[in-house]
Amino acid sequence: MAQSLLSGNSSYCTLKKGQAKERHGVPKDVSRRSLKTLLQSEIPDIEFHKPKKVNEPDRISIKDTRDAAIQIVEDMKNVCNDQMKGLYDAAANAQESDQQS
Repeated sequence: MAQSLLSGNSSYCTLKKGQAKERHGVPKDVSRRSLKTLLQSEIPDIEFHKPKKVNEPDRISIKDTRDAAIQIVEDMKNVCNDQMKGLYDAAANAQESDQQS
């Protein structure tokens, strides 16, 4: 799913920049609005995000995919926090035993 999203984003960027005469059957002179409408009709729940820099293309994402990616990162963060707590406790125990001897 992520690969197809990246592929779609690359195609969108290529079309938007006007680097291709025709890509996936879409002519070079297609407008941004019509391209967005076409993508929205073909891909359910697609979202367009404005970039911070003006000269960069819009970013596209799918809500379900984005939410799943955020959940994976949150889960990894929790695991890392647990591992860091274990390392901290081990270091505290080692320091405590060094002070006693």
